[in-house]
Formats: sequence, structure tokens, C-alpha cells
Amino acid sequence: MAVDSLGNLYVGDSSNNRVLEYNTPLSVTTTGSGDTTADLVFGQGVTGKGTEFTTNDRNHPGNTVSANSFFTPVGVAVDPSNNLYVADLNNSRVLEFSETVSVSTAPANVTAAVVFGQLSSLSSSICNNVALSADSLCNPSDVSVDASSNVYISDRGNNRDLLYPTPLISGTTATVVWGQGGNFATSLGNLNGTSPSAGTLSSPNGVANDSAGNLYISDSTNNRVTAYTPPFPPPGLEIAPPPPPGVLNVPAEMKFKPTKLGRRRSRSIVVKNTGPVPVRILGINSGPEFTSVSSCGVVVAAGQSCTIQVTFAPITIGHRGDALVISDDAANSPHIVDLRGRADGRRARQ
Repeated sequence: MAVDSLGNLYVGDSSNNRVLEYNTPLSVTTTGSGDTTADLVFGQGVTGKGTEFTTNDRNHPGNTVSANSFFTPVGVAVDPSNNLYVADLNNSRVLEFSETVSVSTAPANVTAAVVFGQLSSLSSSICNNVALSADSLCNPSDVSVDASSNVYISDRGNNRDLLYPTPLISGTTATVVWGQGGNFATSLGNLNGTSPSAGTLSSPNGVANDSAGNLYISDSTNNRVTAYTPPFPPPGLEIAPPPPPGVLNVPAEMKFKPTKLGRRRSRSIVVKNTGPVPVRILGINSGPEFTSVSSCGVVVAAGQSCTIQVTFAPITIGHRGDALVISDDAANSPHIVDLRGRADGRRARQ
């Protein structure tokens, strides 16, 4: 949804392939009755009147992509001049509708004037059109406009967000890209990494700006929202430097006193994170004669310690040895503790 400066409401009715507009629904004005009945519809019909409220087919009529049609419109935004922007998801484009509104003039234009993502063509709907570039889009899911009328688009299918500077005309090219290392020609989620970083995105689904010009991106597959402070960097420079790796201090070895078969001895290893960032514990493994129970959990916070209790229960006579392997995301992972023990010859009485 979006609301313009006069209180007119726009709603993306995605499954009906349309956007509805309500003239000042919260109050009775010169243009509105303060009710919940839509006054204008975008995306259904070519008459230019915006009165086709009883159809909901995609790219109406006849599945024809045009300046008047939609196929799953989702994100909606208005700029400081009260013009409307719609993220037309399955047509892989964003449309802008120029409106002339005032306290006595309601929105009326339902024919798009500007298109993003289709190389100026209002009749094309190809994902990434000719090629992935600063001019292309693939399933854009949201759009936002800041106080200077710069346009921000969540290009979900390309795992990136784009900035288009004002003034806007069809064919405007994005000047900043987030989520792809500054590269307009790549589209891999998290840059094809196994985990996200400060400079990556994966299926960004929403975008917004606050009054100070800060940018917020709903990074849906990564289960987070990322925030960026202006001035925004040029392409190639938007990746923040990686945080320093965690530092996990683990003893190099652990020895057990001689232990009879059928008996067991336990000792504790102290693990301490001496680095400036949390350390994620990915796994702790050891052999059948040296079992372990950990209090470390999933994350060891900076400056914190935890313990791993190791139990030696020999099943074969003689000197025994194995390794405790701690897999984590700290420097020098995995951390390996050499385990040593000796089993006496006669089994202990039960």
C-alpha cells in the first residue's frame, strides 16, 4: 500500500492483477467521500478511464502487455509529487503513472508514462530482457521513492536492489546496485556463498526509505533487514569490509590417567572466545572411546567461555588415542584437541 500527500490510498491487489485507488478514504473531502469503495483501478482495461472493476485477468485484455496492464502487481509507492509507482512482478518491470492531483483534483491517469526494466518498451515483459544489466529487472517485488524522487527497486529474481536517479524517463539506467558486489552483470544469491555477509542479498522482497534518506532492504531468504546510510557508494564499492574473524582458544591436547576396561574418566576442556566477534559452533565430534558433552551451544559470545566434558571409556587394552574436532567459523577452524589415554588389562568388576 501507499498513501500520497493528500491522503489518497493505493493498494496492490496482486491476485486480481490490479491496483486500486481510494480517494481520501479517512475523511470527506472535495475529491473523496471518506469511504472504503475504490474510485480508480489500474491494470484492467485500455479505455484510460480506470473504471473496469469487474475484470481481473493478467495483462488485460487478451494477455497483452501494455502501459495499462499488470501481471501480479505487488509493491506500490508514491513520490513527493504524488506520482504512482508499481512493481509489476511477473512482467519483470516497474511502471510509473504521472498524476496531477490537488485538494480539488483526484488521481485519474491509469496509463503508465515510464517503464523500468524493459529497455523503454511498454509491451515487453521478459526477465532481464536482452541480458542481465543495469537496465534489466527480473520479478521486481517492491519499489520505494525518496524525498529527492530517486527510485529504489527490489529486484528479487536477481538477488539485488537498484537505485535509479531522478529525473526519470523511460530507459533510465540504475547507477547503484546492492547485493552483487557492485556488479550489474551478476545475480547470484549471497554472491553464491554459503552464508550472507554485509554486502550480499538473497531474494530481497521489500525496500523503504526514511525521512533522513536511509535505505532499508527486506532480505527475505536471509531472514533479516539490512540498512544503508547515504551517501550511497558507486558500483563496486558497496560491500562493507568483512568483520575480523573470531578467535577461539582451545588446548592442544588432553591426557587421561590409566583406566580399567569397563570404567570411565571425565575431564573438562575450557573453550574461550578471545576475539571481538561471536564464534558460531558448527559441530563437535570425537571417536567411540572419547565421548563429549558441550555447554557451548550454537554461539560463543566475544569474551565468553564454555566447557566441553570429555569422557574416556576404553573398550580395548593398551594406549588409546583419538581427536576432539571442533568445527566453527573462527580463524584456523577446525580446532583439534589430541586425546590420549591408556586402558589397563583387567576389566573392572561390575
